[in-house]
Amino acid sequence: MGKVSGSIIQTEHHPAAIPQEVTRLTEQFREHCEAYQSGQYNETQLRREFINPFFEALGWDVNNKHGHAEAYKVEEETNKKGRVQ
Repeated sequence: MGKVSGSIIQTEHHPAAIPQEVTRLTEQFREHCEAYQSGQYNETQLRREFINPFFEALGWDVNNKHGHAEAYKVEEETNKKGRVQ
C-alpha cells in the first residue's frame, strides 16, 4: 500500500492524498464486483454502501447532519420509474 497519515493514504502511483475510506470502498468493490454487477444489487444498495460513504469520505455532508437550509440542498429529479435522472 502506501504511506498512511491519519486517515489519508499516499501512494507512489497516486501522489495526491486518498482517504482510507475511499481505498477501503474500492477494495471492497473489486473483491465482490461480480455480485454488485448482478441484477440483484439495486441503486438504493449502491447509494447506501458506496456512493454516500464515498462522498462522506471526501468531506460532503450527504445526510445534512449539519442541518443546512433547504436552499443549500441538492434536489434529485426522478422519472416515472422512480429512478434518479
